[in-house]
Amino acid sequence: MSRARDLADLPQGDGDLTVDGAVTAEDITLSGGIYLGGTGSANKLDDYEEGTWTPAFIFDVGGSGTTYTTQSGRYVKVGNLVYVSFLIEGIGGVSVSDYYLRISGLPFNVIVDNQKIRVKIHNTGNTDFWLTTTGGTTGVFYASSNLNDFARGDDVAGRTISGSFTYEAQ
Repeated sequence: MSRARDLADLPQGDGDLTVDGAVTAEDITLSGGIYLGGTGSANKLDDYEEGTWTPAFIFDVGGSGTTYTTQSGRYVKVGNLVYVSFLIEGIGGVSVSDYYLRISGLPFNVIVDNQKIRVKIHNTGNTDFWLTTTGGTTGVFYASSNLNDFARGDDVAGRTISGSFTYEAQ
């Protein structure tokens, strides 16, 4: 018959700890990562993070006076995949002359690759935006599936924009 032991009671050292059977623990700190399903480098999880970020809109042309009543975002990063969600409300100070809309402030740089992401983003005016990323911490919103139909200030003025997507980070 085995008995439960506190991990602090186990011998300390630089060697490996091998356990046969179920382990229950809380507040474990690992340095260097954990291998899941094997010991190859592809099985090593060495990066997990949760946090908040502040989404904002920038325009390549115009949009210098953009205002908001709400800007909030959350993220979860596992390895090099980043899941983000965001809410932007009360968008003001923009017009039809502000265009090539980008969401900025992503918590991690996007790999320098043209990631085409089909994003269902709630917009009180449009219900479907396309998003593409080209590196850095900004994505580009398209107002439709036509890649030449870039979102403008009047597409978001006075509206609530919210959504979520996953991207590959550097």
